[in-house]
Amino acid sequence: MIFSITSCYQQIEEGLKKHLEAKSGDIPVLEEAMKSAVLQGGRRFRPLLALLVASQLPHPESALPAALSTEFFHAASLVADDLPMMDDAKTRRDHPSLHAVYGQQNALLVSYALISEGFQMLGDSFSLYPEEKGKGKRLEQAVYLASLSTGLKGATGGQYFDLNITPTTVEGVLDVFKRKTAALFHMAFGMGWIFGGGDLAQLPIVEEAAYHFGLSFQLADDLEDDESDRIQGKCLNLCHHIGRDRVKMLFEQTAGKFKEAIEKLHLDASLFDQISLALVSC
Repeated sequence: MIFSITSCYQQIEEGLKKHLEAKSGDIPVLEEAMKSAVLQGGRRFRPLLALLVASQLPHPESALPAALSTEFFHAASLVADDLPMMDDAKTRRDHPSLHAVYGQQNALLVSYALISEGFQMLGDSFSLYPEEKGKGKRLEQAVYLASLSTGLKGATGGQYFDLNITPTTVEGVLDVFKRKTAALFHMAFGMGWIFGGGDLAQLPIVEEAAYHFGLSFQLADDLEDDESDRIQGKCLNLCHHIGRDRVKMLFEQTAGKFKEAIEKLHLDASLFDQISLALVSC
């Protein structure tokens, strides 16, 4: 299968819209709010990564619902993070944040509902996957990965540390990065690998690749936002702890480790460069 960013992006947009528009209409306010949370823009970075991984494996056609699940989990985290008791964000993607339009109670319920949709879509990918010995292990691994990536070791724990603890060491900052940024990338890589038909024994290498990809992504973001973060007094920019030169060096080291892991998985590293460049420029 030839990977095309344009084609995959279109698949993702159509898949998200189709899934959300198929809702029953039982609770129209929440359903409309869910559509608003998911469909009002976004680079779709995580589902694109999942499809990129799956495109290089035996069963790429099975991976789309699981790829979409990563966007539902991501959207759920953004809705919760924007709440007044969290980051108190007034806007999201150039639109009023969800709680500003639908109220805080409904926003919290939407966050719950989006998580449920994410798990439902793992089942959809499982249904599409060809029958084979040990097929059930794929769903088991996917559910475990989604739970891990969104829980205390992932996005939930990362948000807790972001809100309550100011890291004073490089290790502390990297731990928050691992939970808040790399964990959802781990989910994206893993879903593509699991439902694309990758060898489940290699999932630890997939996790390694995803961690280094996510860390590289965050370090590049820190370098770009260094000056603005200093003005705003944000402490989670690693440049403020070790300086830009050392962050650049760490970025190069991390990017190298990512490519080493990708080579072990026999994936094409150049495709990841392609998708990163395309999404940074958009």
